[in-house]
Amino acid sequence: MKKMIALLLTVFMMLAVVCGCVQTTPAKNTETTTTTGSDSETAAEPNVNKNVKDMKVALILLGAISDLGWDYTAYCGLEKIAALGAQTSYMEKVDMSEVEAVARNYATEGYDVVFFATNMVQDIGLDVAKDFPNTQFIMIGADTVADNMAAVQIKDKDQGFMMGVIAAMATKSKVVGFVGATEFIAIVNGAKGFEQGVKYIDPEIKVLSTYTGSDTDVNLAKETAKAMIENGADVLTSICSAGAVGVLEAAQEGKVLAISESSGLVDAAPDAVLTTVNKDTSIAYEKVFQQYIEGTLSSSIETMGANYGVVYLDPWNDAVADKALGIENEAKIAEIYESLASGAIEVIID
Repeated sequence: MKKMIALLLTVFMMLAVVCGCVQTTPAKNTETTTTTGSDSETAAEPNVNKNVKDMKVALILLGAISDLGWDYTAYCGLEKIAALGAQTSYMEKVDMSEVEAVARNYATEGYDVVFFATNMVQDIGLDVAKDFPNTQFIMIGADTVADNMAAVQIKDKDQGFMMGVIAAMATKSKVVGFVGATEFIAIVNGAKGFEQGVKYIDPEIKVLSTYTGSDTDVNLAKETAKAMIENGADVLTSICSAGAVGVLEAAQEGKVLAISESSGLVDAAPDAVLTTVNKDTSIAYEKVFQQYIEGTLSSSIETMGANYGVVYLDPWNDAVADKALGIENEAKIAEIYESLASGAIEVIID
């Protein structure tokens, strides 16, 4: 247990370096209000003439920034915005029943931009946006936009696709495994992308895919991965945040290969990890904020994945990859990624 805790702490610190994050103090859970904006207010305008240092930006999270995944990289995005000079605040572990009040409170306090980190609160966000036309709301994953509600969809499928491509090119048993956390749409799309990536290389390869129901249970993820190994999988990957450590440990102990979902996890399985296929949403947060201050924020749904560098590959773990893949296949994988980023390859999922 001590070894597990130490590893997770090490991973968290390494991810902080990769994402450019430094710990800041979260917003105090102040009393929220239901005060609405004035009827005389006009729609939110681009702040092309406003100094970034005068801007206030908030982030609302349902989960915790310690998840090593979705919410953590969202927080990293807020830190990148802070590095640009904006005043920032965030609230994590916000209950669904409190999201509306928290959002209204930020808007009432004069925040220029309020980010929602998930489309699970889409209806709430749209309702609040109507009452605060001077505030720019931005929702990650939303499928609807409004005058002052921008939507950014992350191409989770791109991450899964590249994981699948690498797994298919590395497998010898023709069986590969994917471990997801909950059946949250981002993870489901990643799993579908993984299957597409595998089939892109070899339609005959068998894909084992399952969800543990948790993004924090490392032992459950490990046992799930071990079961896949017992069923013939010789390459494993995951999208399950902190649970990824368990998947990598199973690969290390089972002497099979693995593809990491986040930078900094190679130490969990130095003899197993080929590389990392990152999905760093912090890049999307920074990009869309820059669009806002430049007055180029899209009025339609923006999609960001490999095309914006939100999904990208780490350098190969040469000690493992050179033997399992070889230089020629590594180069081919790089070419496939470039085609994905340029739009020459488009991942189609149901």
